[in-house]
Amino acid sequence: STYQGEAFHDAATPASISADYITSLGKDKSGNIWVGTYYTGINLWKNRGDEMAIYFTNPSRNSLKGEIVRAICQDEGGHIWFCTEDGWLNRFNPVNYSMKNYKLADNLNLQGLVMDGDRLWVCSYGDGIWLFDIRKERLIRHYNLRNNTTTLGIKSDDGTIFIGTTSGLYRYDSESDTFSPIRSTFG
Repeated sequence: STYQGEAFHDAATPASISADYITSLGKDKSGNIWVGTYYTGINLWKNRGDEMAIYFTNPSRNSLKGEIVRAICQDEGGHIWFCTEDGWLNRFNPVNYSMKNYKLADNLNLQGLVMDGDRLWVCSYGDGIWLFDIRKERLIRHYNLRNNTTTLGIKSDDGTIFIGTTSGLYRYDSESDTFSPIRSTFG
């Protein structure tokens, strides 16, 4: 089906998207589109129903934590992961609609997520890369890079992890367990 309505915030329409300022997008295995916003939660456009659901931050234990959602991804078990600029890592279970929250460290600005099997690479603005075990629900390791300002990452088809920073592109070497800058080979 194709969404025929407008995806703009309309305060008079409760089913409209919660904000016009979009900070992240993600697509789950069911074809649903997850939309992270600036200070107004997560929006879920349900592919099979042409409807919008909104998950706001609130004091409840079963709520999204964090104000500015910077990245969205899905693990192999179907959970949706979100990270926020105010340091929260959130895991949403779409089966029972529960949310679990993790605070990796104080004063983190989380910017990007890369799912890698049972491991989640978490990019931070100013404090490098954090590796999180999603099954054991704990940090595995912290990596420092040249200026530690990591903004996003991606996993290539061959399984290589690449991290974008404000000082260039880095590649993870699993044998040495280190990140190395990629040098330009052009002219």
